[in-house]
Amino acid sequence: MKVLLLDIENRPNRLLNLTEDLTNYTSVIICYAQSDFKIPIDWIEPIAHAFSSGILKIIKMPNAGKNAADFGIAFWAGILVSQLPDDTHFDIISNDADLDFVVDLLISQGRSAKRIATIKQLPPQQELLEDKIRIIKPLQKYCIYLTHHEPRPAKSKSLLNNIDRFFKESVNPNEVLTKLIKKGVVSINHGVVTYNHKRLLEQAHKI
Repeated sequence: MKVLLLDIENRPNRLLNLTEDLTNYTSVIICYAQSDFKIPIDWIEPIAHAFSSGILKIIKMPNAGKNAADFGIAFWAGILVSQLPDDTHFDIISNDADLDFVVDLLISQGRSAKRIATIKQLPPQQELLEDKIRIIKPLQKYCIYLTHHEPRPAKSKSLLNNIDRFFKESVNPNEVLTKLIKKGVVSINHGVVTYNHKRLLEQAHKI
């Protein structure tokens, strides 16, 4: 299953993709406090069907305070975690980096989640940061990958193969696996891999 949580006050143009999103996602939840966005008349039928089938929910926040829509997204993410299967993937569409906390909480509960933001031209200092990220060590690079991909390899052999494919044979997968174990990101018992979500996030966000 795939869930889309959309902050239309932060990403109003994303509504132009609404009919496509209703096809690609099992559930689409739109949160807003104030909006004057108009929809094309051709969308009435597919949107009406999405409402009646429960695929689409449009949530107007009771108050139009600062970050009201963000709180709505966090609230509904919490509700859906308790209702939907463990393999459900969450996409949060917003340019607000504060929603990364919601993504991290979802990941800490074993869920697959990511925030999708508009790609903007970076200022020079941000470009330097991006360059630094590009040359980060393999351990952190792979941990970042793990935080955004589910399901994760469940066996030590499949984990080694996944590491090898991820780096396209440019690094020794055994070295990466050894570091994952040493840092407490994973533990292996009789070939079965267990992930420590807290340690995984620590290594992924270490810059």
